[in-house]
Amino acid sequence: MNKSAVALAADSAVSIPYGRGYKIYNTHKLFNLCQSNPVGVMVYENADLMSVPWETIIKQYRKQLGNAAFSTLEEHGTNFISYLDNTPLLFPESVQDETALRTVAWHLSDLTDRIDKQIKAITLKAKASEAKIKRTYRETINGWHETLKTRSSLPDTSGSLEKEVLTKYGAQFDKIIVEIFQSAPLTDNLKKALLSISVWLLTKDLSGLNLYQSYSGVVIAGFGESDLYPAVSTYRVESVVLNQLRYLHLAGKSDRITADETSSIVPFAQDEMVAGFMEGIDPKFYERIFTEMSSILTDVYPVEIVKKLPGLTKKRKEALLIELKKIGPDLIKVFNEMIKKHKREKHVDPIVRAVSALPKEELASMAEALVSLTSTKRRVTLDAETVGGPIDVAVISKGDGFIWIKRKHYFDADKNPQFFSRYQR
Repeated sequence: MNKSAVALAADSAVSIPYGRGYKIYNTHKLFNLCQSNPVGVMVYENADLMSVPWETIIKQYRKQLGNAAFSTLEEHGTNFISYLDNTPLLFPESVQDETALRTVAWHLSDLTDRIDKQIKAITLKAKASEAKIKRTYRETINGWHETLKTRSSLPDTSGSLEKEVLTKYGAQFDKIIVEIFQSAPLTDNLKKALLSISVWLLTKDLSGLNLYQSYSGVVIAGFGESDLYPAVSTYRVESVVLNQLRYLHLAGKSDRITADETSSIVPFAQDEMVAGFMEGIDPKFYERIFTEMSSILTDVYPVEIVKKLPGLTKKRKEALLIELKKIGPDLIKVFNEMIKKHKREKHVDPIVRAVSALPKEELASMAEALVSLTSTKRRVTLDAETVGGPIDVAVISKGDGFIWIKRKHYFDADKNPQFFSRYQR
């Protein structure tokens, strides 16, 4: 986006989980959010929230919003989140209960799988004694307990949510624990820890943890009534627990054009190809280079240097080796800063400067091309085509509003003129 407009582009592929696998279908991910202000919304990851398609949620919100307008783009985002948090008809109690229990059961099953893998790794070396098995259960469960205990609660949830979850689901959590862990050597303390874990899985912020998490990304972009320049505000929306929405505002995926910040490129979901385009190197490839360089400069190179130095006593060699290993991290830091500077000066800054001057049609072309990059890679490699299908593109500007550049339809447009006579949904 630049001072003139923001361009949004979304592919059509969506992964529908079943068991521990998934099926890929095409769906709509990009929509006009309201009639009064030029604001669009884009979703990624899950195509629904609590089994309700995002398309249905967004169009119901737009209908009840009517001609209401908000001063800033951020207020539009806050109002949409408030709608999700205060519309119980969308998420019946039975669906909330089912989702909560399924979430806990899935994570506890994952926990047992991790413990089983650790025990199998032990038995490959020698027969695992009962004491080792008990220790594995104890250390793993307590590790999860301590990790989740320190996590903060999700925003806008009541301080009593943990107590409410325990009161409503505690007995069912106990049944799930017994069913999943069966004959596992669980002490009373470990059972209590598992019960606490079950509650925290529904009430704590789990982002950034090495856990499978089902969520939807919601990107709201455009102009509020008083906004001169465009902005984007992004949310991570997980589920509704006891009529309280589990969500996070993603500051790192939100941005605003100002008089000084004249352009911005914000990738979502599978963003490695966009990062590679922007920075001139694949992030995972650079991470591998950084890891190997760290190993060489802190472990391999110091040893080789000491070996090549003649006439040193063993004690002197040991002291020198310690000093050389201390230098390694400093060299890695210098190397990393040099690469970052090169990426910024030779790749990122020139692209960002160019984006600030692009006309609306070129913004749209660039947004589409960046999505197409990832789609093409998924198609020609053995990776699952989790990005693919027709690409929808829209441009949002202060004067022209929300404009479709490309939009797929599930019907023949020539045979359905009544669709285009209504407000474009």
